[in-house]
Amino acid sequence: MSRRLTPVAVISPDEVLVEVACAGICGTDAVIFRREDHSFIKILIQGHELSGTIVSVGDRVAPESNAQSYGTCPMCLADWRNLCPDQQCFSYGIHGVFARYAKCHWRALDRVPEGVALREAAMAEPLCVSYEATITNGGVGPGDTVVVIGPGTIGVFSALLARVAGAAEVALVGTVVSVKNRVPG
Repeated sequence: MSRRLTPVAVISPDEVLVEVACAGICGTDAVIFRREDHSFIKILIQGHELSGTIVSVGDRVAPESNAQSYGTCPMCLADWRNLCPDQQCFSYGIHGVFARYAKCHWRALDRVPEGVALREAAMAEPLCVSYEATITNGGVGPGDTVVVIGPGTIGVFSALLARVAGAAEVALVGTVVSVKNRVPG
């Protein structure tokens, strides 16, 4: 890993330039850094969990663009935009957010609700992954018994969401020995 100065990216008409306020380090970033996943051939600036402020917008970006409206492929129309074959995400096809500025297509961003700190907003991506796994796909609800394997960020969020959903018993299992990773309860 190295630190170096990079020029501020030039944006296209459909892109925005974001001044990065906070960026989280994902387990995927560590895998890419250690070169354990060779599908990431092109060396890019890493990082995809962020919050920040838009500092410049392309000519075709409407001031009140809705990030929820994405493409027109079958995956996007089914609200599975994470499976869009044309998707480019930070660190996956475009430079990531471990820099002062990052550029991306306007549809890749969501507005931070008023009252949410940028530090908290940077955790939205792993929280959404956890919600999808635990609530949407897992269907966790009141009275359930839940075992979450892996005490990383996604695992801890999943265990907390299971508690919020009313699970009677939640066990977080893994190899990291840390009181910080216990689910309050």
